[in-house]
Amino acid sequence: REAGAIIIGKAHTHEFALGVTTPQSRNPWDSSRDPGGSSGGSAISVATGMSLLSVGTDTRASIRVPASLCGTLGYKPTYGLVSTDGVVTLSWSMDHTGLMGRTSEDVAILMNVLQGPDSRDPGTLDRDNDDYTTYLFKDVTGFRVGLPVEALEGTDPETLTTFQACVKTLESLGVEVVETRLPSSDDFRLANNLGLIISRVEAAAYHSGFPDAGPKYINQVFEQLDEAAQVKGVDYINAQRFRSEFQERMLAELQGFDAFIMPTTPVPAPKSEDSEQYLTILSRNCIPWSMIGFPTLSVPAGLTPEGLPVGAQLVSAPFDDGIILALASALESVTEDLRPRSS
Repeated sequence: REAGAIIIGKAHTHEFALGVTTPQSRNPWDSSRDPGGSSGGSAISVATGMSLLSVGTDTRASIRVPASLCGTLGYKPTYGLVSTDGVVTLSWSMDHTGLMGRTSEDVAILMNVLQGPDSRDPGTLDRDNDDYTTYLFKDVTGFRVGLPVEALEGTDPETLTTFQACVKTLESLGVEVVETRLPSSDDFRLANNLGLIISRVEAAAYHSGFPDAGPKYINQVFEQLDEAAQVKGVDYINAQRFRSEFQERMLAELQGFDAFIMPTTPVPAPKSEDSEQYLTILSRNCIPWSMIGFPTLSVPAGLTPEGLPVGAQLVSAPFDDGIILALASALESVTEDLRPRSS
């Protein structure tokens, strides 16, 4: 509001952000399908033109999954660049405030406003403010982007075809895309499993302040919190150890690349009645980067033959947010703006 924004309302989410669907909402591309979550309402509002921008949260995948399934940009900045004050805690060590928009320029403008230290959020970093619009519409010739081949494992064939076309577009802009074996299949498996342990245990710790709330939760949330309350302290610590080691290895791997690229989600928007089956599938390629705080951005990659959006996820090293914004804006300059028929 201080920057002149007009706040038009609050968007629906998955309950307490403990899921990658928004079951009470519908995908604007196909109302029989889920919009993704937990920030599903944010993606719907941008995709349909109800709002120019939206703010949500991303702890495991909650900005990027709905952005991918609804055809918007979904940007999770480097951990600590944007305050999470006012966000109901899911996982204090993984919570990010995320940004959604239709274009990278809109997202960059919003980032300029939201960045900066906040005494009400001790996780924010005291760094000089940046002008994120200066990274846009640059010549990306010579950029070197790694394509982790394990991120393609199990990808729906139509999603894979659409994603590969997006990669070819990137290469046509002068970007060198190189296949890499890291993160490995074990990295994806462990980052997902241990990232769930960390986020759920921290969520359970927060919700322990409401001991009588159990019957009021939806079943999926209650089961996650109940299961997390049984996790041993040693398992939580071991998850944190992997987290540090994984972060170091990914920093080393990115020394040879400007960014990574991979499908944001391995499947398009699932049917609403099937959405619970996709709790771990939709977030598979996203959780590793939230776990270690790297900046990531899901950019529309195109549509499947069935007419459903596909997202391409760009990942860079901490504080290299400008690189993924540059790549996203370059892709936008040569691709069609996706708009659902309903908008």
